[in-house]
Amino acid sequence: MQGIYYYFYQLLKNKVEDVAAARGKKGLGDGTVGMFSWLVIAAVAGSINVLLTIPIWVLVTRMQTHTQAERKVIESKRELLLKEISRANSMDAHILKDRLAKLDSEKPRPYGTLQAIREVYRESGISGFWKGLIPTLIMVCNPSIQFMIYETLSKRLKSKRSGKRFPKKNITAMEYFPLNRYS
Repeated sequence: MQGIYYYFYQLLKNKVEDVAAARGKKGLGDGTVGMFSWLVIAAVAGSINVLLTIPIWVLVTRMQTHTQAERKVIESKRELLLKEISRANSMDAHILKDRLAKLDSEKPRPYGTLQAIREVYRESGISGFWKGLIPTLIMVCNPSIQFMIYETLSKRLKSKRSGKRFPKKNITAMEYFPLNRYS
């Protein structure tokens, strides 16, 4: 997920910086990207990331919950058998104890990716792979705000450090370190 996010963030960042520089050369602005643009870049990169990765998370969640649900079913059957054994006569209790031993040896069936894909598709069609999309997109706002703040503070640090208004020189690793605390 992080790789996808940073790929699109950097791709969009490069394009927007090129546009801002070109506008600056034409006398339209100062040649740098503004705070709102950073917010939009981060939000778009986050949204692309969500759109591309949410099907994976839907499948992972389905696979995890399926295994847990199957364990609960086995445990419920075990509890019912124990109750029946406690109420049964000795002849029936022996049969029930055999069933209990067999049940105790059972493990949840393997539930693979292809099975999860078929099940999601059968239940909801293609749109089922994007269940939870809206709440996940809402969560994009947090990293978007962080990147907006980070890029804005980075721009100000570059400006302060060199005494020029908008320098091209890169910030050193030691200068970036305090920025990471605030973003």
